[in-house]
Amino acid sequence: MIKRVGIIVGVLVFLWGGFILFEHKPEIDYKQAQKAFVTGGDEKAFKLAKSAYLSDITNDKYRKMFLDTIIRLDGSYDAQEALIAFINDGIYDLYQTQAIEYLHELETQFAQKYQPNYIELIPYNDKIVRWGKKPIRVCIKKPENLDVYFINEVESALLEWQRATDNNIIFQFEDKNPDITIEFEELKEENIKNNHNLYIVANTEPVFDGNTLQEMKITLYTKNNKGNYFTKEEIYNTTLHEVAHALGIFGHSRHPEDVLYLSSSNIMGNKEYKKLSESDINTMKLLYEIKPDITSGKPEFSIHPKIIFGEAEEINKTKISEAENYIKQAPSLPNGYIDLAQTAIFSKDYDKAKNCLKQAIKYASDNNTKFIIYYNFAVICYETGDMNKALYYAQKAQEFRTKNSVTALLANVYYKKRDYKKAIEQYDILVKEYPQSIMYSVNLTKLYINQRRLIKAAKTLKNLINTNPEADTDKRVKGLKWVLLFTK
Repeated sequence: MIKRVGIIVGVLVFLWGGFILFEHKPEIDYKQAQKAFVTGGDEKAFKLAKSAYLSDITNDKYRKMFLDTIIRLDGSYDAQEALIAFINDGIYDLYQTQAIEYLHELETQFAQKYQPNYIELIPYNDKIVRWGKKPIRVCIKKPENLDVYFINEVESALLEWQRATDNNIIFQFEDKNPDITIEFEELKEENIKNNHNLYIVANTEPVFDGNTLQEMKITLYTKNNKGNYFTKEEIYNTTLHEVAHALGIFGHSRHPEDVLYLSSSNIMGNKEYKKLSESDINTMKLLYEIKPDITSGKPEFSIHPKIIFGEAEEINKTKISEAENYIKQAPSLPNGYIDLAQTAIFSKDYDKAKNCLKQAIKYASDNNTKFIIYYNFAVICYETGDMNKALYYAQKAQEFRTKNSVTALLANVYYKKRDYKKAIEQYDILVKEYPQSIMYSVNLTKLYINQRRLIKAAKTLKNLINTNPEADTDKRVKGLKWVLLFTK
């Protein structure tokens, strides 16, 4: 009995001691952070000060200590992330003001390192998209009877970007599993009839799987609307421009000397080989130091995107300005109206978006542009819950081009309409085209489970794991592995 009482007392003492220690831990962390800060243990001081701060973000001395350790780390990525969280913690005091001032110092520091640039124009909607691996595999698909200079100029343009970035970007030419695919097409008949589209010369489109960048597809046209082949200089200049998009710069510069200037006359009709400007090179180098939202592999990065771009709303404001500038300079081209519509969709101003798209359709003559317009109409209808119109516009978009984005949208529309058979048909198309895509296979598996077709669900998931071994440890897949019990 006495022994039992002793054990109970011992446990109570242990728990009480633990409680006292836990209660005083922030103060202990704070004092240890002070010591580490004085002796030069900056990383240790940062971690301890962060622990104390998170225990009570209103405590003045914890706040001061934490901010001091952030500044001492002098712009390391962890410190940048902590700085942004500190500024947004809802405590409006002297230390927040000091943190904002330090943030401006960092912004200036990065800006001066890469001046001049047009980095604010790179986002895809509000996302930073770029490759996260080396080398970047490139497949150039050469049609029969195409003059060899087309291939030579494309390869030269790719290697020029590699050289200009000091080999931070490296291309490897191969046909299997490419990251960037470059194809050649003749200009379609409907474009040949439209003189204002004399220089529809290329198109670049990304292929995403959730937050994974799977592929970039560049289409280069071989002839203008007069039926003449583009010259060596025109092909080279166009490729410089499109490769920049394929590497992650989605906007256009406002300066004629830049390869990414928005006017096609900057590239076409130019009898000289275009040179990458200092702004072009700096923008690309800076992009590949920023942590991306959508990427491939495990990217290296040292700069937090919010230090360069601010919040998503700020990015959208910049895109609005870019779109308005595009419309001002090229009012009879649809591109600016489409960009402005997409900024309105981001802001959920769907009436404005519709009006912009109605303007765009007046000037759209090529199939790709019409696809983009009708696809965005479909997105608006989907977001506003009008599934019948969403279906109409998605099918309309498909008349002009078949893309994974509209196929996925159709699958979601059919699901909302409870037409599960057609939803499965759409996702089946996507899975066959992109067998390594975790998102598409997981969604198809869920649809089969929804319809109690467990053998089909198991087969879909098993095929995914066999095709993409990395899927085996993915959280989305782990939650569905029970269905593999139904594998034949």
